[in-house]
Formats: sequence, C-alpha cells, structure tokens
Amino acid sequence: MDLQAFISNHSDYLSQFRNRNLHVYKKHPYALVKYKYSNPPSPEDPEFSWKRYCRGAVINTETNRVVCVPPPKAVEITSLSELPETTDEVEYSILVDGTMINVFWSGTEWMICTRGEIGGYNRWLPGNTGKRKSFKQMFEECSMTKDCLDELPKQYSYSFLMRHKDNRNVSPIRMNHAILVEAYQYDSTIQRIKTEEYKTRKINFKMIVAGSSQPIQCFGENVVIPTYACKGYTVKYKHARYKYINPAFAHVKRLKDIGDSNNPYLNYLQIRQSGQLKEYLRYYPENQVDFTHYRDKIHSLTNDLYTNYKNVHVTKSKDKKDIPFHLKPFVYEIHGKYLETKQPTTWTHVKDYIYHLPPKRLMFALNRIDESMGSENV
Repeated sequence: MDLQAFISNHSDYLSQFRNRNLHVYKKHPYALVKYKYSNPPSPEDPEFSWKRYCRGAVINTETNRVVCVPPPKAVEITSLSELPETTDEVEYSILVDGTMINVFWSGTEWMICTRGEIGGYNRWLPGNTGKRKSFKQMFEECSMTKDCLDELPKQYSYSFLMRHKDNRNVSPIRMNHAILVEAYQYDSTIQRIKTEEYKTRKINFKMIVAGSSQPIQCFGENVVIPTYACKGYTVKYKHARYKYINPAFAHVKRLKDIGDSNNPYLNYLQIRQSGQLKEYLRYYPENQVDFTHYRDKIHSLTNDLYTNYKNVHVTKSKDKKDIPFHLKPFVYEIHGKYLETKQPTTWTHVKDYIYHLPPKRLMFALNRIDESMGSENV
C-alpha cells in the first residue's frame, strides 16, 4: 500500500497521521505530512510502504489526492551483499549532497515545498552574506533561467537537490545550482518516472546521471571513494531505494553536526570545546573569519573575568556588588575552587574554566556583552 492508497482507505487520514506521531501542517487547500527527522519509519514497520513517503508529502485536502512527494526514505547499506536479489530493472546514481526542494503545479502556479513548509518561505542559517534567505529565494537563485520551471511537464511533481553557497551542508559548493533528481506521477498510485522518460526534454536544470545495474559493483567491500565531496551512491528498484554513504563524507558530516544549533556563535563554542576546531576549519574555511571574531570575544571575556576576580578577591580594589551581572556567577565559582584547593588563581586557571563551561552557559555571558555594547552605541 502506498500513501495514496492509505488516504483513499481512510476518510480521516489527517487524524490517522497524527495518531501515528506524524506532523501535519495545513496551508489551504493543502496539507503537508512528515515524520520526525530523528524518528524515521523502520523498514520493519508494517506501514513502511507508505510512511516512507512522509518526508514532506503534500495532499490536496479538497480532492484527497497526493500532489507531491519527495523521494522516499532509502535504506542505508554498507556493502553489495545487503542488496536483495531481484529480477527488476535496477537504476544507480551518485548520491548528491544538497537540500531537497519539491515542486508541483497547483493549476495556476508552481508551488515550492521544503520538508516542513509549503511555499518555501521558511529560512535557515545565513551564509557569508549575513542575510537570512528563504529556501524559495535560494532555489530561485539556483535556477538557470527565470521561467525554467515552465519548461517542465505539469502533470508531474519534481524533486530537486538545491546546492546554494548560503546553505552548504558538507560537499563544497562553487556555484549555486539545482539538480533535478526525481519526478513523480499521480494516478491511483504514486509512480516514479524513470529518468530516461524526461531527460531528453530541453530542461534548464542539471539532472542526476543514472545508469544500469552493472556499475553497482562499486558497493563491494573494498569500495574506495577518493573525496569527501561525494556523498555516496544510491540504488533504485521499482519501489525500493538503497544508499551507500561515503565514509569520508560521513566523517566530515559528524564534524559539522557537533555544532547542532541554528546559531553560528553557539556552533563555534560547541566545536571549539570538542577539540576539533582545527580539523573543522580545514573543511569549512569559509567560517574562519567569523570564528576568529568569536574567539577574540572569548579572549576579551576571559581577560575581563580575570581582572574582576583579581580586583575583588586579590587586590580588594572592587566591591562584589560592582561585578558585572554576567560575570558574577563565574567569579563566585572560580573563588570557590580557590577555597577548595588554596592554589592561587592565575589567568591560565580562568582560561581553563572558560574552556570547560557548557557552551550555552558561555553563550549567555557573551550575549550580555553584545547587548551592553549595543546599548552603549545607541
């Protein structure tokens, strides 16, 4: 049973989705359904055949028809031996690193969707420009021509991987572009359109290069992918998808995931505390300028903290009540360590104390400094 069949069999399908802990977002006349990123459906789930489409599937709630689905969840494998035997035609392709953008024709206009929003107006981290762009804006900047979507057959929905400099994941991006990776048709069932059925059309988008089953021997135990920039490979059967993730890519992604916040300042603190900052910057040199700025602020905070500690507890030239609010708990804790050990507090002790602070707690103090500096400049 695919997603359309489930909807056809359940008049209360939106409630059924919610009962299964799927998120439903409405934007008349559409509803977008997705599972939690941290809790994808298991292949062992009896309902996996339709839940795997719920990565941002869009349903017209007036017609109760699926109008757009992203490529379904792929099963990750580590070797060729994990692929099931099949007599079906097999398609393989490079697994591209990017942000999934889905597009469908509403009857009057092309609708752009992300995994969690219809319209693509949600925003993510800014790149080096310092401006927050919507996914819709970034996708338009990746299009080769202004009206390139109008060249696509309107009876299908399309899935693109957007590679924009302001929204880099792991693989380096030298120029903004979007890659057409899949197309779907919707009748009584959801049908994936084979690449060769539309690749001969004049379409102003890059398209994923797909091949026959023979080259999937690259999934053998000794596969070597020379660069982390290649995410891996994917294998498609009729209704099944498998993916092999390049270990080098996975390593760099783990480095990036250390900073798991939408706040680049907090990401820096998390990566810094992990001890992997130098390696991180080897893969993400574009963050060097911002990270140097953040480092300088931490050094300034450390110096201020040490000076206040000395003035209060060593030279006695400052009263405790005059310690800046954001430094008071730090001064208290540092002096508490002195009372325990009776070892004189040095600048190195203060530096180590700051280094081991929980990043979110340190972020609070740094934000207070920024706020006070901002008020002084008013």
